[in-house]
Amino acid sequence: MKSILFSFALMVSTVVAVMAQVPQSIKYQAVARNSSGTEIASSPVSVRFSILDGSATGPVVYQESHNLTPTSLVCLLLH
Repeated sequence: MKSILFSFALMVSTVVAVMAQVPQSIKYQAVARNSSGTEIASSPVSVRFSILDGSATGPVVYQESHNLTPTSLVCLLLH
């Protein structure tokens, strides 16, 4: 009986631990606009995403760049 309860507890804790993992991507959605606030469509755009350590001026921990041509709404999946 103890081994059945132990096995059940181990299985439940494993399932909880797996479900608590952080996703390996960041979903990001943006609208590209010019300096007048008008949406930019069909013009090349360069986007850079950076994660800084500690503060807004801290060292870069991770960074990636994307060059794309937006439609009326740009959706990126950063990973």
